[in-house]
Amino acid sequence: MGRSRFSECQQRVPSGPVPVASAGSYTSRADGTLTGSETRSIGGEVANETLTATYSVNPNCTATFHFQVFDSGVLARSATVNVVYENNGRSARGIFSALVLPDGTPLPSVITVSASRIFGE
Repeated sequence: MGRSRFSECQQRVPSGPVPVASAGSYTSRADGTLTGSETRSIGGEVANETLTATYSVNPNCTATFHFQVFDSGVLARSATVNVVYENNGRSARGIFSALVLPDGTPLPSVITVSASRIFGE
């Protein structure tokens, strides 16, 4: 729980590889919810987005996150991310297992995430 920062290095493959990157921060809560924001670039198009998610953490230090990502208040996409916590929960690595547009269209993707807890929070 607490405030964390993250970065993503991605390759989205809807009709061919598209470079994607993002960086941001989020605050997770003990009730299994989080909120955050990110700046992302998809094929060179940059946007500031907000995030909400629910998550569950397992005893073996793995977790599943279900994100909704909003651009100017409008749902842009949903994602499921599988995560493994490291370093006594101070950092995490993950991979997207699903990426879906608001109309239900799934997007094939190869996206990894690295996150670390912000010191003192």
